[in-house]
Amino acid sequence: MKFSPGRTVVPNVLSVVGEEPSTIQSQQIQLMQKAFAEMDIQLADVLSDVAGVSGTAIVRSILAGERNPDRLAGRCDHRVRATKADIAASGNSCDTT
Repeated sequence: MKFSPGRTVVPNVLSVVGEEPSTIQSQQIQLMQKAFAEMDIQLADVLSDVAGVSGTAIVRSILAGERNPDRLAGRCDHRVRATKADIAASGNSCDTT
């Protein structure tokens, strides 16, 4: 016998699969931006999408222990419009050396 979900089950599953992940992702991005603000790293000022390729690369480098703003700026994708100097300046407070 094949399972056939009722009319109320399908919309509930779609709401979990379709809407909640984006809500969870936006909450995580907001928490990440708040953490940047608390560390006085103004990455959102120079990157349009902190959770994009460049933002993710910078976050991974910070988590790996990198603190040099110039090296962090070097992790950005070539499509980023901001200059490497602007990106490095936005994260100067994370340089502890």
